[in-house]
Amino acid sequence: MASNEICIVNILHKIRVSHAYFNEATLRRFLFNNLKYVILIFITLSMNNDKHSKPEIEFSVEFKDQPLIEFIMKVERPSCPSCLTKALSFFSEMDEFDLISLSNNKTCNFYKKGHIVFYEGRIPTGIYCLEQGRVKIYRVGMDGKEQIVRLSTQGSLLGIRSLLNGERYTASAATLEDSVICFVNKSFFFHLTEKYPKMNTEIVGYLCKMLKEAEDKIISIAQKPVRERLAESLLILNRVFKPNGKTVIKHNISLPREDLANIVGTATETVIRLLHDFKDENLISIDGRSITLTDIKGLKQTAKNFE
Repeated sequence: MASNEICIVNILHKIRVSHAYFNEATLRRFLFNNLKYVILIFITLSMNNDKHSKPEIEFSVEFKDQPLIEFIMKVERPSCPSCLTKALSFFSEMDEFDLISLSNNKTCNFYKKGHIVFYEGRIPTGIYCLEQGRVKIYRVGMDGKEQIVRLSTQGSLLGIRSLLNGERYTASAATLEDSVICFVNKSFFFHLTEKYPKMNTEIVGYLCKMLKEAEDKIISIAQKPVRERLAESLLILNRVFKPNGKTVIKHNISLPREDLANIVGTATETVIRLLHDFKDENLISIDGRSITLTDIKGLKQTAKNFE
């Protein structure tokens, strides 16, 4: 075995110990930071739906003056009893036995950025729990244009309203970044809601929160000019993109301008122009697609009546 290959194996052992799983960007960054002679990395990520086997990450590393080296790395499936996202979800009150049962009765998949989780019009067969990443819930109009309804973060249950109402999905869901999403079939999920009445109370509260957000958005679109709506949307997105469990003063909002325009409810060109205005007023800074809020107080004044 070549010395570089041995180096790769040692690095992979460290990754295996320190990470439950990781996305393509993380793996690329880790390898480039630890190997001096890497010139090219090919990575294919896949998650096996068979709950009795571990998901795999397949990747290849090419060195200068050496043939391509192929690697397949097994990664651990998220375990419900030790899941850090559990505290953010409706499953936080479950006992150890039921958490283990939940872990054995779920499937877990890795979704690349931009992949569809479910489509509008399909019949829900269970519930999706967002373990890692961010997802947009959106509807497509008659003209084919997307309208983002809401953004979901870690711990969110996707498609819960349609499942509880016994109807087809009224919107689609797609990942905004590399994500890990668990799926629980509806019979087991309903079994849990019957056993834990507090879950029902929390779900009702969550649905009420969704309704209030929808009402606020309708009022905002009807009564506020685009400039105020954009400032309000940036403040909301700042909460969505804040890293969980981390105390940070500033962090980036990474979102395509088209998606931002869909959230605000205006044309992409208008959003781009207003973003440059905000930048000139030192309310935000822009680095490519990333936006950082530099004057939150000023944005709140621009948004008006933002809590």
